[in-house]
Amino acid sequence: MRLEPCWSPEFSDGPQLKANFLGRILIASHHYEHNIKSRDLSELFSGNSSECLYSFCEFPFSYYPGPLEGNQDYPKILPVEISQAIETQLRAEEVTAKSFIALVNSALIFRVGVDQAELAAKALKLGSYRLSNVENQSHLLAILNGLATVAAITRSYSLADELRILVRIYRRDPQFPLSIEEATRICLVASSSRKDLKEWRNLAGEWLTELAFSDLEESEGEVFIPTCSVSVK
Repeated sequence: MRLEPCWSPEFSDGPQLKANFLGRILIASHHYEHNIKSRDLSELFSGNSSECLYSFCEFPFSYYPGPLEGNQDYPKILPVEISQAIETQLRAEEVTAKSFIALVNSALIFRVGVDQAELAAKALKLGSYRLSNVENQSHLLAILNGLATVAAITRSYSLADELRILVRIYRRDPQFPLSIEEATRICLVASSSRKDLKEWRNLAGEWLTELAFSDLEESEGEVFIPTCSVSVK
């Protein structure tokens, strides 16, 4: 993750690799559409039948980066309208879970800049490290995991640091407390904001040490040790 932050190890499962494979075929067929002379092939790539490849693709999974693109910048420039939506949401007076939706949804598809990551870090700080209007635990995790990915991809030190504080607070949240496994995952992804091995080791080590010395229940301790060992390896 430190060297290839654009590609998560979680993307190595069968369904995602299949989605990635189909997506690459469709992207190539679009770029070289003028070379497709066969009607059957044309229907296969861009037809409306149930056998068309598009019918097997599920957005956005088919457009996520693949294992060959983990350390590359995305070729797709962030569209102006999405960039404006990101800034509008992050500059809003009230910081809610919706403030980060445009940013986290774009991170694995378009080239998100460090400026957007810095805006997110500033929003977390201005919001006193609280997200209002969180619907449920899954909603909270989607935002936190997404922000960790943004921090890693953009190599944003400040977003990773602010996210660490946010995770610390939500570990003790009475309504949506983070489990030790969830906090560890966010820690390891966000630590990839440091490409340098020594800097990565310092952040990940300090963060994991903080989690290890936090108030762990017995069951959490049993989960934390193997999760931490496997993830670091």
